[in-house]
Amino acid sequence: MGKNELEHLQIENGIKSVNYYDGMDPDHIRKVIYNCKRFERPDIISLVDNVGYAIEHFEYDCYKHNRKGSAYQQEEACISRRLLKNLKDKDSDFYSGKVESIATLDHFITNFLEAYNKHYENISDYRQNVENKLRTSELKVWFVAEFTGGLPALFENNDGIKILHPLRFKEIAEKIIKDIELDGIAFVDQEQVLAIPRHKCMQSKFLKKEEVKLLTTNPLGISFVTKIPSV
Repeated sequence: MGKNELEHLQIENGIKSVNYYDGMDPDHIRKVIYNCKRFERPDIISLVDNVGYAIEHFEYDCYKHNRKGSAYQQEEACISRRLLKNLKDKDSDFYSGKVESIATLDHFITNFLEAYNKHYENISDYRQNVENKLRTSELKVWFVAEFTGGLPALFENNDGIKILHPLRFKEIAEKIIKDIELDGIAFVDQEQVLAIPRHKCMQSKFLKKEEVKLLTTNPLGISFVTKIPSV
């Protein structure tokens, strides 16, 4: 990757900063974001300079999933319900304890690919639905992949402590590269939004050969709720 290939765009109004690749027009990216409208299959549509965007969002984490979804999110929801229930009898409540669900690299990879594949199977429907709605000279399909594992998935290498990125794993990068119906994907984590055209997903910046080990597998969770008095 060239030194200046990865550029940066700061978006106002509370939206995260966006990192993107050289060759992607920052003004166009900003217009795409601000012209986004909610839609059904895909989640979002945008029209900029007669170019239409079909944008589909999905979530993944690094915990075990069952038929009800993420074990971590189920555990978090249970704690939230208990805290809110306790507010009926007290003004505030506090919870502290380890997350019982165990984070693993296998779960990270599997959950990402399962969510990605599920949405890619519907990409023709997304494209058709947007074509029926928007009159465009060109239609691009992008995915937004959001990590929702609570605390970041952290690992450590010679460069220090880093947030684990899906493109670090060859099986994920190769899968995205070969799926030619997709134009690009934006990865969202606790640190940034990284927008990458599909054909750039095998860049050596992300693919690493050294072994990766998660630093935190079942982190300590702390929650606090309090009543806000009416004026």
